[in-house]
Parts: sequence; structure tokens; C-alpha cells
Amino acid sequence: FFQAEDGIRDAQESRGLGDVYKRQYLDCGLGNLIGGGSWCDPYINWKKIYKLKIPEDERILGAAACMWSELVDDEVIDQKVWPRASVLSEVLWSGQQDASVARVARRLGAQTLRLKKRGLGASPITAQACLRATETCFDQQVF
Repeated sequence: FFQAEDGIRDAQESRGLGDVYKRQYLDCGLGNLIGGGSWCDPYINWKKIYKLKIPEDERILGAAACMWSELVDDEVIDQKVWPRASVLSEVLWSGQQDASVARVARRLGAQTLRLKKRGLGASPITAQACLRATETCFDQQVF
């Protein structure tokens, strides 16, 4: 969100985050109601969200991870929202201070386990074997 003289408005209207749907619409890539493609394909995974560039502008107040409800119900909302919203939170809070995909995956995996312990149905971000051996799975990948 963007602080303007006339109040708070979406940063996309100004020189804020722009193309928000490319990284923050968590329902992208899930198809549509009649089984076709989504207007904002492909699926937005945690790596794509981590690459979000936040402009350094004191008028930027925050951001939102959006999930439309046409293809989401009580059974799947937690698993679709929380792991990726956690990544967006890290980017907004700390920036992309860590270029190592393996270290970010390890932190996100730990956060997903915390979410599950609190009763949220967060989906895994990668295979369990990769969480135990992130350097092997992500082999020197950087953002």
C-alpha cells in the first residue's frame, strides 16, 4: 500500500510495486472455474515471491498477498496461503538479505513446521528429503 496525500491507496496506482499479480496473487496458476487456464498463470511459488523487489520509498506502507476464493475452500486455504505468505513477510520485513536458495528453503521449511504445530494446514515447500539436505537439492542456487 502507498501513502499518498489523499490517503492510502494501492501502490500499483502509483510508482509502487507494480505488476503485483505476478508475485502476490496466490491463486495464480490454479486454473479457472471451468477448467481452463488462469489469467495470471503460471503458479507463483515461494522462489518467485522471494525475488520481489521492494522499492525503498518511505511512502510504501506494506503489501498484501491476495487469494481469491473461486477455487479455494476451507479444506485448502491454509496450504495455499501460509507458506508463500511467510516468504512475502520475510521479504517485506528483512528484504532479500540471503541469496542462497538452500538457506531460504531451510528457514521456510522450519516456518512451515511451526505453522503446522499451530494447527494450520500449510503445505510443504519442497520434499522432506530436501529440507534435510538443502545444499544437495538446491546445489548452489542463488536468487
